[in-house]
Amino acid sequence: MSENQERSSKSELLKIEEFDYELPQELIAQAPLAVRESSRLLVVDRTTGQLQHLQFENLPNLLKPGDVLVINDTKVIPARLHALRKSGGTIKVLLLKPETTQPGIWEALVTPIKRLKVGEELTICQENGERFQIKVAGFTTGADGFKRLLVNFGRPESIAQQCRLCAIASLYSPLFN
Repeated sequence: MSENQERSSKSELLKIEEFDYELPQELIAQAPLAVRESSRLLVVDRTTGQLQHLQFENLPNLLKPGDVLVINDTKVIPARLHALRKSGGTIKVLLLKPETTQPGIWEALVTPIKRLKVGEELTICQENGERFQIKVAGFTTGADGFKRLLVNFGRPESIAQQCRLCAIASLYSPLFN
């Protein structure tokens, strides 16, 4: 079986809805701890299934010669939006990354995605009640095999003005620095 066939068959086993869950706001860290090594660390003993709640300062004592430590240095961006279709339907939009070749275009995971059409306008509803339009620019497929939406915010400078995405834009786009 080729690598692409294997990836495709794995993608068919996963349903994106399985990753959609409610996470209470109070359980989401808003800033790193002042003393980073005091961060919580959940340790799972793979042989017994036993769980231990420790701190990261305990990590060196847990590692043995030959262990591999994988470091995840990704950053969380405030990129979850709610949109309305002209029909009244609601859409959940999770912005993933800006398109490097097309200013103002972002790749996004969207649910539901099935009936969206290129050129369709969606109204973004912010928590403060403000609204603005984005446009479906196209579709793409991610490396994981899932369909992604390309959304157009219009002129790149309007993203920051309309959507309070300054944090995202400054992290990912030289247009906002």
